[in-house]
Amino acid sequence: MKSQPPILFTKLLGLIATVLLSLPIIGCGNPMATVTGHVTQNGQPVANATVAIFSPTDSSRQYFGATSADGTLFVTYGEDQGMPPGQYTVRVSHSTLADGQPVPPGEEGAALSAAGKVVPHIYLFDQELTAGRNSLELALEQGRQDGANSP
Repeated sequence: MKSQPPILFTKLLGLIATVLLSLPIIGCGNPMATVTGHVTQNGQPVANATVAIFSPTDSSRQYFGATSADGTLFVTYGEDQGMPPGQYTVRVSHSTLADGQPVPPGEEGAALSAAGKVVPHIYLFDQELTAGRNSLELALEQGRQDGANSP
């Protein structure tokens, strides 16, 4: 007659198997949204714009970024690997000279800014961000203008 494994051993083995099979599900967590894209105005790239992405209903969901010289959007997520999917407002801010020309880079631009010779422009976009990579093509002429100095 064969001996049966003790009931405690069988239950322990069952518990270990359940935990091991659950690990892939637990490890997945909630999929996050990431953002890439471009900012343009009248088909031209907008360099050195600042970007804020925030949830209109949850003030803890705020993410920031900027554009490079070719208008490519880069967003940082702090310690997170992205942002929870959902509805967000994207705020794009940039400045121009009074005649609409770009502010020169470096010290010259800083001096003009300090002298109050630049005009700030702010545009808002409502975006639904889904899990995974979201590529935003933000044409400023299609955004809502925010602020008294926006054209």
